[in-house]
Amino acid sequence: MNRVPKNTPGVDWKRWKSVGCLPGAAKWASILEMLVWSNKCVSAHEMDPAFANARMNTEYYYAVSLIGLLKRIHEKMFVFTAPSILGRLSQATCEALGEATRAFLYGLNRSAVALSRTTLEAALKERIDLADLAKYRSLLAKVRKKPKGELQALIDLAGQKRLFTNQARRQAHNIRILGNETLHPTRGRDPTDDEAWRTLKDVRFVIEELADAN
Repeated sequence: MNRVPKNTPGVDWKRWKSVGCLPGAAKWASILEMLVWSNKCVSAHEMDPAFANARMNTEYYYAVSLIGLLKRIHEKMFVFTAPSILGRLSQATCEALGEATRAFLYGLNRSAVALSRTTLEAALKERIDLADLAKYRSLLAKVRKKPKGELQALIDLAGQKRLFTNQARRQAHNIRILGNETLHPTRGRDPTDDEAWRTLKDVRFVIEELADAN
């Protein structure tokens, strides 16, 4: 939005700068109004008609997309409850969960699942000593042909240490598996809305149990 040229006729730049102070919905409505107005002003000046038409069509396309996005955010955001992790898990873990939630609200399901996986891993590393993890993986390497990945080992070790319930352990593995499928460099896929939603619910449940662990 800030890429609108500063010499665009008819744009009230003092108002543009003040938009950031508005609440969410009002902010987007104000930006949309200014963009449409700036398009009318520019089109009224001496400009190539083809360029003006392309600019108008582009702005209307993004305006319609924005309306759809706002509708999705309105429908999805109030179904979440805030997990009681603030002050009990690190700020970085809380921020990762926030990023995962925002990605889902914006319809970025692959990012939502990947960030849920990141949130899970960060929370586990807060509760498990990395020296214990290295020792556990070293022991496993002696009896397994294919060693466990770090996140898989973290989940299983957390289960052994009773840092969460068996249900949370299963959910954590579901997050890990879908995250791996999503992030695979050649076979990666976009998760469905339902998969991303379930993953977000699962990661919230798991990290709340980890936050409760001593």
